[in-house]
Amino acid sequence: MNIIGTLLTHPIIAALFRIVGVALLAGAATTIATFVYRVRVRNKFPDGATLILGLGVVAIYLNTRLIYPICWGNRRSIIGQ
Repeated sequence: MNIIGTLLTHPIIAALFRIVGVALLAGAATTIATFVYRVRVRNKFPDGATLILGLGVVAIYLNTRLIYPICWGNRRSIIGQ
C-alpha cells in the first residue's frame, strides 16, 4: 500500500477529513443563504442567523447520517430491488 492510501485509512486523518467536510458544508450553506438574502433584501444578513443556519445544517446532516442505518439497516436500495 502506498503512503497516500495509508494516510487516508488512518482513523485520525479520516476524522480530520470528516470535520473539515462538515465545516465546509456549513460554510457553503451560510454563504449561499447570505448571498441570496443580500441580493433579495439588499441588507446584511444578521450574524446570529448565520450561526444558527450553519449549526442547523450540520445537525440535520449528522442526524440523518445516524438515523439512516437504524431505519434501513444494511438493506440494499429499495429502487434497485
